[in-house]
Amino acid sequence: MIDASEPGTPDRTPGSLWQIGDVLRAKVPSVEHPVPEDSPGRCGEPGGVWVSLIVSVLAEAEPQFIRDEDGDSPAALFGEDGWWFRAKVRPATAEKAAPLLAEEASAARRRDLERRRLAEFAFGYGRIDDGEVPAEPDTSAAVAVPFGAESRRRGWPPDRLLVDQQAGVVWCGR
Repeated sequence: MIDASEPGTPDRTPGSLWQIGDVLRAKVPSVEHPVPEDSPGRCGEPGGVWVSLIVSVLAEAEPQFIRDEDGDSPAALFGEDGWWFRAKVRPATAEKAAPLLAEEASAARRRDLERRRLAEFAFGYGRIDDGEVPAEPDTSAAVAVPFGAESRRRGWPPDRLLVDQQAGVVWCGR
């Protein structure tokens, strides 16, 4: 089971949050719902209370309005009135989880590249562990790529980012 909430009033009934067959990442309490170790996208602390994984929606319960008069409403609505959504889920198959896992991997790669870009240009060069400076750099096949550092280093010579895709090399310089 997964749940979610939306603050609201009883006079406006919301639509569904999920459809049967939807594939999404969800956190489930591993104590109440044991999750197989080989579930797609499974992550979480070993022995932890919550496990995150890619799930497929099997059924959705009708949204339920919860009035929090005594502070014991579901955790998703703690301290406020609103709509409580619940859905029955199971671990997604590898095939159904593949597009979402690929999207997550791509986003993680972009975050890593952004971290490396900022580390390289934030305080000068040489901050990347696997970087090197060749004696005779050949940048003839490289293409200049704008990367946004110009606005952060006013008054300094402009940084340049050159990418030689065929050689698999990125040149950073002034």
